Amino acid sequence: MLLPDTAALRALATTYHDRSADLRDEAAALVARATSAPWQGVAAEAMRAAARAAADRLRATADEHADAGAALAQHAAQVEATLELIAGLRQRFLELAASVGATLVDVAGDVLDAAGALGDAVGAVGNAVGGLGDLVGIGGDDAAAELRDRLSRIRVPAPGDPAWLDLDVPGLR
Repeated sequence: MLLPDTAALRALATTYHDRSADLRDEAAALVARATSAPWQGVAAEAMRAAARAAADRLRATADEHADAGAALAQHAAQVEATLELIAGLRQRFLELAASVGATLVDVAGDVLDAAGALGDAVGAVGNAVGGLGDLVGIGGDDAAAELRDRLSRIRVPAPGDPAWLDLDVPGLR
């Protein structure tokens, strides 16, 4: 999975911001040149009015560039926050998976050590799995089958994948 490049988004935001400043400078220079023209008359006033109108359009374009730059910077910040949330969910999932796995291994080891007969071992494992089912929010007579079914349906997304936001795993949030 290709993760969003927030550095590129921020660089583009800076480019828009810089271009906005350039456009404002061009507008100011245009008005200054038109105002400082040494000639007078109707044509000179028409040229100055046209220069002011062009400068207004340049400033409006500069505003749009500034808005675009700000929007890109805000988007980059939101993407970074979402990626941090996804990374946190992924880490929590990995911790839960490791914890469940370690618990099952510990329980199985305890059951095998403590059980003197195969019947006792099978009963203890069944109880342990049922208890684990209660822990993760499933239960019933066939808790082990339900747990296996639920775990088999989990498709672990790639790091940074937005699918982490939709992952339905008990205890993840």
